Amino acid sequence: MSNNTKQTNLKTTKMGAYSAFLTLVVIAFVIVVNLMVGELPSTVTKFDTSSLKLYTLTNTTVGIVEGLTEDVTMYYIVQNGTEDVNIEEMLNRYSSYSNRIKIRKIDPTSNPGFSAKYTDDSLSNNSVIVESAKRSSVVTYEEIYTRQYTEEDYYNYYMTGVMPTGTMYFNGEGALTTAIDYVTADDLPVLYIITGHGETDLSATVLADAKADNILTEQLPLLTVTEIPDDAGAVILNAPTSDLTEQERDVLLTYLEL
Repeated sequence: MSNNTKQTNLKTTKMGAYSAFLTLVVIAFVIVVNLMVGELPSTVTKFDTSSLKLYTLTNTTVGIVEGLTEDVTMYYIVQNGTEDVNIEEMLNRYSSYSNRIKIRKIDPTSNPGFSAKYTDDSLSNNSVIVESAKRSSVVTYEEIYTRQYTEEDYYNYYMTGVMPTGTMYFNGEGALTTAIDYVTADDLPVLYIITGHGETDLSATVLADAKADNILTEQLPLLTVTEIPDDAGAVILNAPTSDLTEQERDVLLTYLEL
């Protein structure tokens, strides 16, 4: 074999070995990167590709979550195999911003009595229960996916009596952030609803708005108290059909003068 042939074979061998070495380095690098990515939060590894940016949390929510000083558990009430992709991804987003938030999936078919510890109502699939050491809050599927109605919808309902379908909106962030704020707040304002005079009941919309603002509502038979409770943020006397007694009047006047 000539010297030129030997040199050529040697170069080929070296190139082959170098190529194999590079392949091993690349494979090792990919493995390491995959392992590192697996430890990163979903906010880094998953982009919000939904057309409406359903999973992107606002700065207000991020500030609340990152500022948590106590543990919060979010129980995802869902049967295995029926998970809602929007709700599941949003829950993961919450936990990725704070190690104070833990997500636990509860299958109601295998744990039927779990929700009864938090509510007397039967929860829809894909509901969420948010809990801290202070208190808990139930976020139903119907609060996460809400329906909104136009003035035309209301007009048609008034004229025909047929309930409109409305437009479905994903309100996951609004409902879940409100629940987190509720269960971690030190003090919550109370709206006392005065009763005993044939008052008109507050509408479901008003009560829902109060809940959305984390305002507690309690009924207050005015004749049974000598003063408005100290924790009252406000009182409401909604369209009474009978007069107040002098004692009741004085209780209200004293509260208004404070």
